[in-house]
This record gives sequence, C-alpha cells and structure tokens, in this order.
Amino acid sequence: MASRDTVGKGANTIRCLLDKRIGEMLRQLNHYITPVRIDLDGWKTLPCGYKTNNTVPDPDSGAWTDFPFGGRWGSEPEEHRWFYKKVVIPDELIGADIELYLSPLKLDESTWHPQLLVYIDGKQIQGHDSNHRYIKIDSSKKETDVHAYAYSSPDGIQTGWYPQLCVFNRDVERLYYNILTPYEVMGYLTEDDKEFVDIRTYLNNALNLVNWCEPMSEEFLASVKAANAYMESEFYGKYCGEQDIKVNCIGHSHIDVAWQWTLEQTKEKVQRTFGTVVELMKKYPDYKFISSQPQLYKYLKEEAPEIYAEVKQLVKEGRIEPEGSMWLEADCNLTSGESLVRQILFGKRFFRDEFGVDNKVVWLPDVFGYSAAMPQIMKKSGVDKFVTSKISWNESNRMPYDNFMWKGIDGTKVFATFLTSFYRNRELDFNRSFISDYNSIMIPQCVRGAWDRYEPKCINNEVMMTFGYGDGGGGPTTDMLERYDRLKRGIPGCPQVNMEFAGSFLERNQQKLEKDKRLPEWSGELYLEFHRGTYTSQAKTKKNNRKSEFLYQNAETAAAMAAKLTGAEYPQEKLNEGWESILLHQFHDI
Repeated sequence: MASRDTVGKGANTIRCLLDKRIGEMLRQLNHYITPVRIDLDGWKTLPCGYKTNNTVPDPDSGAWTDFPFGGRWGSEPEEHRWFYKKVVIPDELIGADIELYLSPLKLDESTWHPQLLVYIDGKQIQGHDSNHRYIKIDSSKKETDVHAYAYSSPDGIQTGWYPQLCVFNRDVERLYYNILTPYEVMGYLTEDDKEFVDIRTYLNNALNLVNWCEPMSEEFLASVKAANAYMESEFYGKYCGEQDIKVNCIGHSHIDVAWQWTLEQTKEKVQRTFGTVVELMKKYPDYKFISSQPQLYKYLKEEAPEIYAEVKQLVKEGRIEPEGSMWLEADCNLTSGESLVRQILFGKRFFRDEFGVDNKVVWLPDVFGYSAAMPQIMKKSGVDKFVTSKISWNESNRMPYDNFMWKGIDGTKVFATFLTSFYRNRELDFNRSFISDYNSIMIPQCVRGAWDRYEPKCINNEVMMTFGYGDGGGGPTTDMLERYDRLKRGIPGCPQVNMEFAGSFLERNQQKLEKDKRLPEWSGELYLEFHRGTYTSQAKTKKNNRKSEFLYQNAETAAAMAAKLTGAEYPQEKLNEGWESILLHQFHDI
C-alpha cells in the first residue's frame, strides 16, 4: 500500500503536468493566431534628420537606397530615416484579415527601443515600437503605400528590420486570451485556493475540446469555436461575476517632456503615442485614456493637426480624459509659488479653451517631492484632488496610506491618492515585486497587486490603476485591452476591473471617504526619499529659472503700470509666450 507521502507526490506531479499542459497549449494557440506570415523584402530607405512637416517624401526622388529584410540600422546616435515600400496583397489574401508587422527589434540589452511613425497611403496613422508591432492594412486594396519614419536611440544602438504581412485568425486569438487571462490568475494563487482548482478545471475542460490532429484544418477551427463557446458560456457566463474588490483603471502613457532625449524627440513621442491610442480606440469601445500635460497636446496640435482633431472628437465622446491641471508635470521643490500658480492657470485655461473641461486634479505621478504650500495653491485655483505615485518609491519609510487628506501650511486640505501597484506573485514580497506604479500592465498579477499594496483597506474596497507603456512605449497594447475584456467580467481570485475616467473615480471616492472619520490626514511636505540631488543638480538651469521668474514678474508689473499711467497696450500675448517657455523648462527632469 502506498504511503501518504507517495500519494501526495503523485498528486502534485499530476497537477504540475496539467499546468504545463495548459501553458504548452497556450504557446501553440499563440502561434496559430497568425498562421500566415509573409516576409516583405524590397524596401527603400532614406536617412534624414528630424522631420519638419507631416508629409512623406517622394519615393521616386532623393537619395533612396535599397534595404533588405533583416538589415540593420540605427548605428548613429539620434538616427532618423525613412523606410518605404509599396505593399502588394497576394490575390489569394484579398479581403483577408491582414496586419503589417514591422518589428523594430533591438539587438542588445539596452532599455532603448526603436520607435517608428507609420504612414499609410501618405496619411499619418500610428506609432510602432516593441510593444505595438502591428498596423491594420485594408486588404480590399491590391496595393498600399507604406512609409515608416524611424528613430533609433540617442546612443546609436542597432536594430533589425523584419517586416511581414500577417493574416489573423480571430477565433484562435479569442480562445488564446480566453484561456490566458484566467491562467495568469492561477499563476499567483496557490494550489490550495479553491479558485485555483476551479479555474484549472474550466481551462482543461475547454482545451479538451480542441482537436489538435491537424492545426488550422476545418476540424481544428470548428473545435476552437466549440472551446470558445464553452468558455463564454460556462466560465465567463456562469462562474465569473460581480467581485467585492474593484480596480478602476484607465489607459495612460507617462511621457517625460525631456529626460534622456530632446524636446524635439518628445514632439515625435507625442505623435506616435496619440496616434496609437486613436487607432486602438477604433477597435476597443471600452478603452479610455488619460493624458495630463497641455504642453503635449500643444505639440500634437502643431505637429499633427489631423490626429489632434481626432483626439478632440474622442474627448467629446468621453474616451480621452484631458485632466491634470498643470501645464506639465513640474518640479515642486525649487519652482516658485508664483510659477506653481501659473502652472495651474495656464494648464486649466488650455484644457478649458481647447476641450471645454474644468480640471479638478493635480496629476504628478513622477515628480520628486511636493511642497507643503501646494494644497493652498491648488484649492485657491479650484483644484481639490492630488495624485502621485513617486512617494511609494521611498528608500526607508513607506507612506502608511494611499488615500488621505493632505494638509498644507495654512491648514488647507485636499484629497490625495497614491497610485500603488506591484507584480503579485505567490510569495507576497512588496520590495522584491515592485514595479513602476504609473506604468502598470493590464495583467491579473498587477491588478491583484494594486489591491494587495493598497491601504487603508478597512474603509475602502476600490483602488485606481493606470496602465500602459510610457516615454515612447505607446501606452496600452492589444494584449492589455484583450485581458481587460476578460477581467472586467469578474474572474474569482482577482479584483474586478472597470474602465473609468480618473476624475470621476476620484470625485466619487472622495465623497465616500470624506464621510468616514477614519480617513487619515498628512500634514506638511510630501518628501521623497529617492532621487537625491534635486536641489543641487543642473545648477545653471535652476539659476536661469529663478532669474526668469523675477524678470517676468517685473515685466508684468512694469507693463501694468504703463497701461494704467500712459494707456500703453498690455503685451499679454508676448508675456504668455515667455511664461510658457519658463513653465516648459520647469519640467521635473529638466
């Protein structure tokens, strides 16, 4: 008779094999999402500098040279170049579900990723990077002109060129995400959790319906539809449902106006990011997106007016949220009180004039600490909510709460929220599992981590999470939005997600929590125990900022006196132009 230990080991082996079986089938399904992939050779390339307008160069004039499939580019720092090809759809694929795969792969371990701006038949469409590699092609047309305006990196890091024409099977894709999302929930649950056992049973039942004898045959595709029907009916339709814990999320792409790149490059990052957001919103009706800095919208308006017009329409439709109040995410340590007032004044005015919205939130997820004067400045500017995440990066002392009332020097209070998330694994370790809080990924591990990290749980069951790649990473991806479509149905073992504007969530949360006498209060400066040197680095820039602040206050005083005493015209437009330059250079990384 077998010992109890032997029986236990045998059961564990069976469970392990079942888990590996699901993982292997997921890898196979992922392969057959694009069963047809055609390498595209015969491209032309044209080295260039920063583009000066939004038109594509003529492929029949200029110093174009041939560029092969698999060729390398980007060996020069700040390298820009155009790629061009007239893509011809094979006759047998006319009308198929086709997307263009460009794959700007990096060829070393650097954090830099090549970034492209793609034009279809001369029209700027969207960004293309290591997170967003597919561009929709109208396959009803035999030929399509494709231009890609490419940027490598500031450091001269080479990348490969592997364009393909890809045919999608959406049934296989749907089954892949139907299985993948709950499988990832299993990844942080333990085998003793009831939800773990339940989910694995449903996934195995679904995969047992798939006929793998001849992938992509009629029998295989029919079995994939049967497995999807089972998952939709039995798992998502019956097993999933309303969950007590909610994670209210919104797409986001934190863009540093300048950091390890120039302001000119930021203008391109903005075009790529917003173009990608607009295109994904055409495919995913639930997708909502927040962008906080009027300076970026102004860049977009100047550089890509067609995309800006689409953004304005999406704001009207309640899809894109222009919220944040300040002109950009400014330093809050050495910037003068007058400048902080101007940051909010110029920021709120731009969003009001351009989009008809009145901002109520100061949105500063990445700034290096916050003056105790800010609550007073905010409240007197009509702003009563504050959002950050940077304080959670503290080296020594973790802030005890993520929702609290922030009390300033004069006693003014505003409602404060920290974006706090980490990658949840089976061993709960906040330090080892830390990830950047404002660039979270829409996967179950981060959704659950947002709740696990949150305090005070005793008075609230809702948290906020922003998701998407920042700094040229293009924001949310197809993978994230597909997972969202499953997580919103309420998978047991994971908080239920809901796409909601940050402003409306914060307003609702504030009204609820302010009634609870247990809501904590923090008095004074929010000091960041990280990124030391913010008072001493870039001393020349800090000196010139202070001189400019004095200069423009004096200029305004003199101009006001001249207008009052002599009737001279007040140079409002010129002064505003100068203030915008001052505010721009107060960006925290500058």
